[in-house]
Amino acid sequence: MKATYQLVFNRKNKLNSEGKAPIEIRVTLNRKTAYFSTKIQIKPNEWNNNRLRVNSKHPNNIKINNYLYNKIAEIEEFELSEKEKGKTVIISDIKNFIKNKRNSISFPEWCLKMLEEDSIVNKSTNAKRKVLVRRLFKFNKDLQFNQIDYSFMLEFDNFLHREKTPYGNSLKQVTIHGQMKILRYFLNLAFKTQKISFVPDYKVKIGEIPKEALTEKELESIEKLKFHNNKILEKVRDIFLFSSYTALRFGDISKITVNNIRYNGYGEMELHFVMEKVNKPITIPIAKFFNGKPEKILNKYLKNNNNTIFEIPTNQSVNRNLKIIKEIAGIKKPLTFHISRHTCLTLIGKKTGNPYLVMKIAGHSDIKTSMKYTQGVIDNELFNLL
Repeated sequence: MKATYQLVFNRKNKLNSEGKAPIEIRVTLNRKTAYFSTKIQIKPNEWNNNRLRVNSKHPNNIKINNYLYNKIAEIEEFELSEKEKGKTVIISDIKNFIKNKRNSISFPEWCLKMLEEDSIVNKSTNAKRKVLVRRLFKFNKDLQFNQIDYSFMLEFDNFLHREKTPYGNSLKQVTIHGQMKILRYFLNLAFKTQKISFVPDYKVKIGEIPKEALTEKELESIEKLKFHNNKILEKVRDIFLFSSYTALRFGDISKITVNNIRYNGYGEMELHFVMEKVNKPITIPIAKFFNGKPEKILNKYLKNNNNTIFEIPTNQSVNRNLKIIKEIAGIKKPLTFHISRHTCLTLIGKKTGNPYLVMKIAGHSDIKTSMKYTQGVIDNELFNLL
């Protein structure tokens, strides 16, 4: 005998403090009945008792009805699959099936678990992934793997467009693209571990990323600053300038030790290490960069031990101090550590017009990225030919 399934609203004829009551699934099999929670609660005027469904007075009635029908379909599919195996299904079997489904881990919970188990990823990437996982929980903490499809991707994309920053601003398109890219990382991982059978083909436009950079004159104004016994500001200034002369990222600079220093056949100082973000080996002839300015900064902090040379505080602390330096130097542009890398690449691009040199220094994998730093120079050269 096959079970019958029916949605029941407000079975106990009792509303909660918000004036809502639960929707349950009633399962009847062999004259035995059981009720199962759907975790959905609505107001009485949002329920159609004739059609046994949520009506259009609820803003998410279509989504909720689909969810409820899918719940019933899951139980029914279990019952039929058990019977195909030659088993006799009783009401307790359905109870155990639903109990096990509830104990199964949701997609956001699984993402959090993967995040906690990954000890290799760097702090910056880990922080970005944590933000994505928090937003997944906010979007739907009970999201199941079998609910991951194109519609989910579209709904989550729309959700990100409605999200606000802690300052009340909408997320920029480049931020949304970054979050969807991290989501794809988790989806690919879920596919590899056979949690899902496919990764939805959904693309998000990246949007234009504004590339702020300081001019040589603005860099000189920072170079000339005197801090009079404020060692913290002095170090932050020097680290910022070192990045502005070498295009090295914060994570790479924080790991430089004496073991990364070499001298070529001419006795000139070079840095040899593997770039953290792109995992590429690189050699930087710092004695030749910007008249040897980065070499002078490095020598200032050089110690004969195996510790990191600069012993940098956190990125957040550096950016806080850069705001102070910005005010003292009278710079109008927003000053963060990341602007130092763009400053270096922009200045080299303007001086040489060589995107391949920019590509080598920056560690870019795509020449198109490097060409953005030389486009103005190339355009001027083309116009001069007219």
